[in-house]
Amino acid sequence: MDKLIRSYEQTYGKPDTLIALESEQGDASFHVAVKNPMRDQGMPESTITSLGLSALSDHDVELHIDVIGKRAKKAIEETGAFFYNFYQELITAKEITPGSIYRNVEVPGFDGMNAVVIVNKGYLEPEWLDPEKEAGRLMTIMPLFDEEADELERLPVTLRELFLRKSQLPVADPKREKDSVVHLAVKRLWQNIADWYEEHKVKDAAQLISALKGKKTDAPAAALEKKLKIDLPEDFRASFNIVHERIAVGEYTLYDEKSTVKTAADMNGLNAEGAFKKAQKKVTKDTRLQQVWWHEQWIPVAVNSYNDHICIDMAPGKAGTPGQVISRYNDVGPDPTGHICFYQWLDEYYKELKRGVYEVDEHGHILMK
Repeated sequence: MDKLIRSYEQTYGKPDTLIALESEQGDASFHVAVKNPMRDQGMPESTITSLGLSALSDHDVELHIDVIGKRAKKAIEETGAFFYNFYQELITAKEITPGSIYRNVEVPGFDGMNAVVIVNKGYLEPEWLDPEKEAGRLMTIMPLFDEEADELERLPVTLRELFLRKSQLPVADPKREKDSVVHLAVKRLWQNIADWYEEHKVKDAAQLISALKGKKTDAPAAALEKKLKIDLPEDFRASFNIVHERIAVGEYTLYDEKSTVKTAADMNGLNAEGAFKKAQKKVTKDTRLQQVWWHEQWIPVAVNSYNDHICIDMAPGKAGTPGQVISRYNDVGPDPTGHICFYQWLDEYYKELKRGVYEVDEHGHILMK
C-alpha cells in the first residue's frame, strides 16, 4: 500500500486528504486519495481516487471520479464505499473495457443518475499510477442519466469515450441537467466549422450559422429515415437534425433530404437493372466493404463536381463498422475513408481547415490548395 501511495504522490502530488477504508469482507484495506479544487488553475473539481482496489483481484485497475466542489469527509467515505462495491461488479468481467455502461448504479451525491460509464483517465489511452511499470490503471467513472446511457449504448463501444469527451458534458456536476451527448458533440463541431467559415467569408457561412440557431428537433432525421427505410447512425442523425440543407464541406456538398433520397433511389434502380455488372471487377478487395459496386444500405450524404459520393455504410464487410464513411468514385467504385463514423469524417475536415489545407476564393468557394 505504501508503494501505491508513493506512486500516486509522484504522479499527482501529495493528496489533500487520504482516508483508509476497510473492505466489507474485512479481507483487505484500501485508501481514497483526494485532491481539492484548484480554482486558481481553473479546476473546480475534487478528484477522488482509489488506492489499493487493484490488490483485491487480478485486474490492475484503480477507480477515479471528479466531483464539483470540495468534498466533506463523510462524502469521501461514501464515495470510497461506492468504489469498493462497484469494483466487485467490474471484476466479474474478463476484461474491463473503456466505454462500458453499467445500470442501476448510484454514485453518492449524483441524485437521479442511475447509470455510469467507465473510460480511461487518459483520453482514449490508459493512464497509470506508475507510468514506468504501467501499473495501477486509472479508470474514470462518469455518472449518467438513463436517457444518456441509452443514447451511448446505440454507439459502438469504441466511440463512446470520443463523444463523451467531445461533448464536454459536465459529468462532474451532480446538479447538471440531462442532455444528449451526441448532439452536444456534433453541434460543437459544426459551430467550430461555422466560426471558420465566418472568419474566412465562406459563401455558406450565413446559412450554416442560421442552421445552428435552430431549435433542437428530431424531425428532419426521422423524415429521412422513414423515406430511406434505413436506421441512421446516432452521429449522422444528430448532424442531419442540425444541418439538413446543402452546405459545402471542402470539395463536397452535403445533401439535403430530397437529394439523398433521389440519389439513393437512382443508384438502387440502376443496381437492380444490372447497370454495374461490368464495373464489378474494379471493386476493391478491402474486407471493410462488401464486394459490390453499390449497396442499398449505403446512404449518400455528399457529392462533388465529378458526381463522386460520400456515403455512410450501414452494411459493412467483415472487417468494417456499421456507420463507417466510404467514398464512392464513378471510375473506381467504393473505397473506405478510414473514418468509422460521420463525426470522425467531419472532424477530420475541420482539422484540415485549421491546418490550412483549404483556401477560399473571392466568390466564397472553398478550394483545396
